[in-house]
Amino acid sequence: MRRYVHKGKRVSELEAQFYSNNYLIFPGAPRSYQQDVPDVVNTYRPFFLRALRALRTKFPANAARWLGSLLYFVTDTGSPPHALVFKGDIHTKMENWLS
Repeated sequence: MRRYVHKGKRVSELEAQFYSNNYLIFPGAPRSYQQDVPDVVNTYRPFFLRALRALRTKFPANAARWLGSLLYFVTDTGSPPHALVFKGDIHTKMENWLS
């Protein structure tokens, strides 16, 4: 089993596992956000700062997870059904047009 060193403590691969909610709700972003404009704009600053902090202080797997959370909101902002705030059937069709 691989072992990581985090803040001077040896951490096993099993201990390094995380749940996705750990990366969507945290003190800097204490609630669930809508992926539509304008609410999604509230995620940019706290998730950017948290990802930056993780890059500077955490082990690579943790930093990648925080970057993934930031990218989740940023990419959703640019998708037409979220940027144009379409609701209902048209939203679903636009999100699934490649399927």
